Amino acid sequence: MGATLLSVDFDYFFPVYRNHPDFYHLYDWGCSENRSQGLALSIWNSRASGFLLNDLPLPDVLPFDAFWDRFDLSEVMTMMISDSHSCIGNDLAYYRGGKILNFDAHHDAGYSDRDVIDATATPVRVTCSNWAMIANNILDTEVYTFYPKWHQDPKTTRDGSPKCKAVRRRIDDGKKRSEKIDGVFVCRSGGWVPPWVDQKFDEFVNMAGLDTEWLEDVDVRPFSIADAEKEAELVREMRTSFASNVSQCVV
Repeated sequence: MGATLLSVDFDYFFPVYRNHPDFYHLYDWGCSENRSQGLALSIWNSRASGFLLNDLPLPDVLPFDAFWDRFDLSEVMTMMISDSHSCIGNDLAYYRGGKILNFDAHHDAGYSDRDVIDATATPVRVTCSNWAMIANNILDTEVYTFYPKWHQDPKTTRDGSPKCKAVRRRIDDGKKRSEKIDGVFVCRSGGWVPPWVDQKFDEFVNMAGLDTEWLEDVDVRPFSIADAEKEAELVREMRTSFASNVSQCVV
């Protein structure tokens, strides 16, 4: 029987309400790990200003205090940590024929033909979009994705490549798991999770009580609420000016 890896993407704890009747547009953001750091940070400022424009607080992560208590981590020596989920590729071969319990807001088992091409290339290219496909389809690892309860459409197949053998997906029931965990991998997913909750990611990691190995830099990203407020105020002024000009034209 193969080893079992617990994989946790911090976006599991950050609700994205794309189907919200009033504010869905505020969560209508995509993820790319190919943006420059400067562009990525400026995008988060713009996203934050959208909430401020609507007199809403910046969205926060859900409570995670009891999460680690659900697992038997007695055999785990070191927890691997990264920003990108693609770094899990360093350890996938070890779990060949085993099991991965993935607590994630996304299945990461291929969303396009590009992901299939990368997964079957020589050498293989592991990305945040296809690592579960590689484990599930190529390494015969049983991948189970547990969506958070805020996930509104867990059984959708429209966001997966038709060439991918589907991973096992379900809504997390929040219960304790019986498996003995052999390894732990945690990623922040800075493309999905905003910089204003970075310190809470560090808290989440520390609460596991495990030795850590950082596979890449996962520093707290700079974020200024003042800059977001300035951008929101600029948009307000532009809207007011536009409405005034339209009114004059109508008259």
